[in-house]
Amino acid sequence: MRVFAGFDCGGTSTRCMLVSEEGKILGLGKAGPANYLYCGKEMATESIRDSIHLAWKEAEEKGLSMDVSKQKIDGMFIASAAVEVFSGSGHAEFFREVTGCENVSCDSDIYPVWYGASKERFAPAICTIAGTGAVTYLLHDRVFVKASGWGPQIGDEGAGFDIGLRSLHLTTKMSDGRAPMDEEFYLAVLSHYGLTEDTCRRLWRAVNGKEEDYRTRVASVTRVIDGLASGGNQAAAEMFREAAKEVELCVRSVLRRSANTDPYDWHDNDSGLSFSLVLAGGLFREGSPLTIEVKKLLQDEPRIVNISLPRVPAVQSAASIALYEAGLKEAAEAVMEEGYE
Repeated sequence: MRVFAGFDCGGTSTRCMLVSEEGKILGLGKAGPANYLYCGKEMATESIRDSIHLAWKEAEEKGLSMDVSKQKIDGMFIASAAVEVFSGSGHAEFFREVTGCENVSCDSDIYPVWYGASKERFAPAICTIAGTGAVTYLLHDRVFVKASGWGPQIGDEGAGFDIGLRSLHLTTKMSDGRAPMDEEFYLAVLSHYGLTEDTCRRLWRAVNGKEEDYRTRVASVTRVIDGLASGGNQAAAEMFREAAKEVELCVRSVLRRSANTDPYDWHDNDSGLSFSLVLAGGLFREGSPLTIEVKKLLQDEPRIVNISLPRVPAVQSAASIALYEAGLKEAAEAVMEEGYE
């Protein structure tokens, strides 16, 4: 039996999914960050290898009748936040070295989102990712237009890192009287970092803990802010309203430039086409504060024919792409239809 793999390599976590040549999901492994532009290649290597090991281990636990320690992966597709769309060839050698697999293809982490956007693979779509980082692409044929995705220092507005950092700024302002105290918000943020009201001055050390890269550590508090917003906390809800406005700006920007062939050309050049909008990444889920706010802002946009979340996780789409690129299209479709818990 030949085995293929898909990877979702992001700024917070790495997932590996193993599938058979018949399109059966064999195992899933999850490890740490693998966007090596920020966490470095050493950490990315460790995360990718750990995710492979854990995926094989789960396959064995599920009863795969083979010596998994001797098994190899026949082909893989790697979706990485470190790769620009359509530029995977410049990164493939690193992934070959890390995985030991010769048959490797890779592309942006938006690629599996686009692939899974509809039954018609790679149909025109706008795809927005909001995870640790954020980026929006308008894609059709082999052309794309891009907004945001400039990295945490100069522009990943609306991402987990951005929301986390703004939450920390607000917490410090509450601490020293520059902003009105919202005790629920304030204590929830401190609690996330294992602190109390009396130890807010130690927040810097808690955020800069050596066990994780700084970007991931800051973004991690977004889960707390999400929970507060869902429970009605207004300070937290405002964080997501602001993030949603950034997503709206990105979507409207790529629509205005949808006929451009240079992804960064700022001139308006509208194709007049309509697009589906797919919201992907850890901050988008059915009923989440960011999903609700984005839908409110874009529900009356006539050029957006529908707004949806991915039907399957990005790693599952990536595994399907690995089969698709090997010419196993029926198996690729079978993977997309398989439920996985």
